[in-house]
Parts: sequence; structure tokens; C-alpha cells
Amino acid sequence: MDKTVLVLQNVTRERPGFVFDWLENRDVPYTKVDLNNGEEIPELEEYSAMIVLGGYDSANDETAKMQSQIATIKKWIMQDKPYLGICLGLQVLVKAAGGAVVPFYDKEIGLKCKNGNLYTLTLTKEGKQDPIFDGLESPLHFFQLHEDTVELVEHMKVLATGDHCSNQAVKIGNSAYGMQCHFEINEDIFEKWLREHPELSKMDAGQLRAEFQEVKDVHIRTGEKLFKNFLKVASVI
Repeated sequence: MDKTVLVLQNVTRERPGFVFDWLENRDVPYTKVDLNNGEEIPELEEYSAMIVLGGYDSANDETAKMQSQIATIKKWIMQDKPYLGICLGLQVLVKAAGGAVVPFYDKEIGLKCKNGNLYTLTLTKEGKQDPIFDGLESPLHFFQLHEDTVELVEHMKVLATGDHCSNQAVKIGNSAYGMQCHFEINEDIFEKWLREHPELSKMDAGQLRAEFQEVKDVHIRTGEKLFKNFLKVASVI
């Protein structure tokens, strides 16, 4: 097994923030599989880490795409290999490991909740001690874009909680992580989502841009640190 990362992409048109750029700029080999375009998942043995990106699907879908994805992740985590799921990637991880994905009572969209405060992630005791958050301190503020949440079972750990949606960062086994927030966004993907995402396109683009500009530098720096920490956990850098 070499140090190649397997990336499962659920939305064809999106380049997921800084993820691919970060891997390429640091010469980390990766294989991208576009599940939305019907690409087949390769044999897993040659890969040392898996990243599963967000998308419009539900982890509860009974489509061939979702069933194949869940089966693959179940096989992967049974080997206790490093995994990072973002948004939908968190939800399919929990589903594959025996938890549940359910509608959230109030969608979380953007950087701020209805009271005007930033969406906040607070590290739990386990989160403060976990290498995925090495060098990072509460509170963390990240972009949110989801209408489902996860219900955990006994063997799953919560590493970070939210003021509204509780299960923001989850760990299963020794190195399988899921993040409900979109820590991976940069300015390019933010602008693309403003134009094309059905929820964001209904909102005040000027206000969303202003809010993002306020936190952009910290958001990107913190997200890149979190991603680097995962790649260290996965021993690919």
C-alpha cells in the first residue's frame, strides 16, 4: 500500500475548495472518483486514506450510487484506515457504521445563525486531545450548509459540538473522522456556491459576501490546518 489518497466526489461540477489544490501543491498522490458521473470505485488495497466530499444526496437514498458508497465506507472503516468525511461524507460514515441520518429541525446555511452569531464549534474533552485538532482551540467558526444531522451509537465519539446542530465533528475507531461543517471552502468555491447552490442563491449574496470577508483569512487558515492534521494522522505527509 502506498500513500495515495482516494477521494470520492459526490458533485461533478465542484472542485472542493482547497482540497485538491492542497494535495497537488504538496505532491500528495490522489485518485478522484466522480460518483455522480458513474465512475466506479477502485479496489481499496492500494490506498492509505479516504476522503468523501459533500453533495446533494441523502445518506438515506436507496440509489445504486449511495448504496455502493456506504458499502465501500463500511469495508474501509472495518479495516480501521484513515477517513475524512465532509458534510455528506460525515453522514455516510455514520450511516455505514450503524448510526442514523435524520432531518435537522432547522437548516444551517451560511456563516451565521438567525440570531446573527457565527456558527460555533466547541471542542469536547476528547476533541481537545485529538490530533485532528492539534494546534486549534475553541471556538471554531466554519461555513455550514446542511439540512440533515446524525444520530450516533455507543462506539462513536463527538469531538466538537455546535450551538444548534450538536454533532459537528465525529470520530469512529482510531482514525475515521467526519465534519458536518464545510471547513474546506475558499473564495472561489464560496462564489460558485453563491451562484449555483439552490439554497444560497435565494439569499442576499451581498450580505453573505460581507460575512465571509470578515472571517475569510481565519476560516481558510483554520481549515487548512485541520486538513493538514488529518493527512498527518493518515501518514501521507
